[in-house]
Amino acid sequence: RSWRAPDGGKISNFLLEKILAFPAFLLGIPQDGLCSKLTSRTMDSKWGGKTESISVTLNTEQASFSRDALSKALYTRLFDFLVDVSTHTHTHTHNTHTLIPHSLLIVFYGTVYQ
Repeated sequence: RSWRAPDGGKISNFLLEKILAFPAFLLGIPQDGLCSKLTSRTMDSKWGGKTESISVTLNTEQASFSRDALSKALYTRLFDFLVDVSTHTHTHTHNTHTLIPHSLLIVFYGTVYQ
């Protein structure tokens, strides 16, 4: 499992694990599970009556797409959560200090869907 560094070199497994330590902590998932999902996929094949699962290592481009898809999913869920909190707060209270400014939501939405 290796990704390309910005300078074109490969990132070692040790460095990849160090990079993924904090995101795994924030998501509350095992670090090796996050690394596995970002760098490989499971392919199921059926032949006759037998089913076999094969773990396929992703190339650099595929791993980047996997990383980007995870990022977009997280941003989408966070945005939906912020909208729900803002809507809920707005409908149940008129205290302007507790509202999430709509300008913040607009900025956040703009960064996600550029």
